[in-house]
Amino acid sequence: MSIIDTDSARAWRIQLAHLRQELQSPVNALLGYAEILHEEASRNGRLDILPDMNRILGAARDLAGKVDRLMDGDRAKSPPGSAATTQEQDLRHELRTPLNAIKGYGEMLREDAASFSSDSLRADFDRLLAAATDLLLRLDRIVRFSVDVEETSLAPDQTGAVMVSDLMRSLGPVRQYAATETGSILVVDDIEANRDLLSRRLTRDGHRVSSVAGGQQALQALANDEFDLVLLDLMMPDINGLDVLVRMKADERLRRIPVIMITALAETESAVRCIEAGARGLSAEAV
Repeated sequence: MSIIDTDSARAWRIQLAHLRQELQSPVNALLGYAEILHEEASRNGRLDILPDMNRILGAARDLAGKVDRLMDGDRAKSPPGSAATTQEQDLRHELRTPLNAIKGYGEMLREDAASFSSDSLRADFDRLLAAATDLLLRLDRIVRFSVDVEETSLAPDQTGAVMVSDLMRSLGPVRQYAATETGSILVVDDIEANRDLLSRRLTRDGHRVSSVAGGQQALQALANDEFDLVLLDLMMPDINGLDVLVRMKADERLRRIPVIMITALAETESAVRCIEAGARGLSAEAV
């Protein structure tokens, strides 16, 4: 499978990773204060402020979710290039919206602080608002994509750009990798669309691909042909993937074939069991 990369794409991923790291601590602090305030308001029976506390907590969770997704999706795949300023503005707006909600509702509730019987409740509102105000003030400096990552004479506050530039120099130029080896792969999945998509992608990369719809067919195919790799669905109606794996590892001829389990089952115990049975790895997706 070809892996295409460029210096600009790598620099962009490093920038996003650094940005996410810079934002996570203050955002997690905001979320923590919001959760504490919500719990305390509920415990003290403050039904009058719970609707606004729900809004603050929802905004804090929304903000944390936006930060968590900084390395995912189209943003990570699309270096800003000449559109850096626009992307900066878009992301700042995206983050400011929940931040402003936290600050706005928090300020309204703090104005009613005289009616709060709990000193700790008032103190936590102060902490929440201080954290929100500080992050709003620093947002423009943190979210900066338009700095040339190759530039070495940077202003003192451009620590993110310095970090990207230093790491890029340490990593050196991006090397282009292309698959020079192909093999024979067996795809086992009871969902036709998954089999078709995997088979087409692997065939495009030069592999010889066979696909079957269940565990029994997989064991028959393994008995009749030679394979270099098996992509094996865990949940199938006839013989599940784990049982197929166990039978393969018990067979002297089949036990050395690498197996990657394909499963949407987000359960640690299942993952551990597959690894113990001999799987080389697990994938949560079919592609």
